[in-house]
Amino acid sequence: LLFASSIRFSPILFFYITSLAISTASLLPANSFHRVQDQAEALSSELDQLRTSAEIGEQILQSNNANQLLNSLVYLIKDKFGHDFAAIFLVSKNNPGFLRLRAATGKFGADRMAANEHVPIDENSHIGWTAVRKTLHHLKDTTVLTNDATQFQLPTTKSEVFIPHVFQNSLQGIL
Repeated sequence: LLFASSIRFSPILFFYITSLAISTASLLPANSFHRVQDQAEALSSELDQLRTSAEIGEQILQSNNANQLLNSLVYLIKDKFGHDFAAIFLVSKNNPGFLRLRAATGKFGADRMAANEHVPIDENSHIGWTAVRKTLHHLKDTTVLTNDATQFQLPTTKSEVFIPHVFQNSLQGIL
């Protein structure tokens, strides 16, 4: 089309160019189509994640109740990202050496909330380890854990991710 002004396209010329394009496409490796399809699916997934992030941001802006906001966020994260469980631990105001469970999903989360769960900020648990190091921790295979409550309460969970929230190098909490 760059030279469209100097060449008059007749229906026959258009037919030949279209045929050439179709023939060229058929010569592409068979996996090219699948690669393009995979890339389109990856972009669609990223778009869904961006939409969810925008929903989270919208809820934050609209909420004036911290407890309600945290509960909404854990369920939104669980449902939109397809997780079995989500929880938010924040650094305890009364005891800064501990993280306090502030919101969690499902019966497992409700039981932990009722128990007023606190986790020490040390390296003796995955949550504590993440808090000490202030870095993401991905436990890829929960089946290797022997005495982990998650295994018994959430048997379909096969991996866990612990994400620290750090502001100005100060730990705020763990998702």
